[in-house]
Amino acid sequence: MCLTEAQAAHGYLVQHATATVVLDYSMPERDGMTFALRVRESEMHSSTTIIMVIGKEEATLEADARAAGVTSFLAKPVSVLAFKALSGELLLNGGWPLIERNHAGGRRLPSKERSGAASI
Repeated sequence: MCLTEAQAAHGYLVQHATATVVLDYSMPERDGMTFALRVRESEMHSSTTIIMVIGKEEATLEADARAAGVTSFLAKPVSVLAFKALSGELLLNGGWPLIERNHAGGRRLPSKERSGAASI
């Protein structure tokens, strides 16, 4: 399902469990960090994979985004190949990327250091 407005997407997520949420940091109605925090507020989404799409200027936000519950990142412009590669990794590894670098070019925490890591 593809919802393009933050309010509609949040309304859907309040009522439906989902395995993965893909969001942009630069959303028109609110930033992706705030949206990720709201998703994580729900017990239903405590282990939902959250992928954030970020631009080069937003790459420094990774630590804050991880604290908000973001699982992984994709750099803009998102290529189909990068999306498929990340999706495959997440499916194989219970919602967490297998590689030590995320698809936005930044480092990610080793699995034992991730807070709240859970399989979907």
